[in-house]
Amino acid sequence: MSSEAARAWIAVCTMSAAAGVGYYWFQKEINSPEMQAVLEVHRKHRDGLEELKRRELEYADVVEEIQRRKLAERGTPR
Repeated sequence: MSSEAARAWIAVCTMSAAAGVGYYWFQKEINSPEMQAVLEVHRKHRDGLEELKRRELEYADVVEEIQRRKLAERGTPR
């Protein structure tokens, strides 16, 4: 094996080891109680936003229905 190939092989092994350590650290951190608490807050926030969007659409439908009824009472077709 040439010197260049040996250096390349060492670099690949080093990067693989670093990636393995990084992956282990990431898994350890993501499963920590602190990170799980942060993720739970994020989930609740996301669910709250989805609920607000749903209510906004319902509100828009109600407003549209009220406007349609007012126009119908006046005899003006929409």
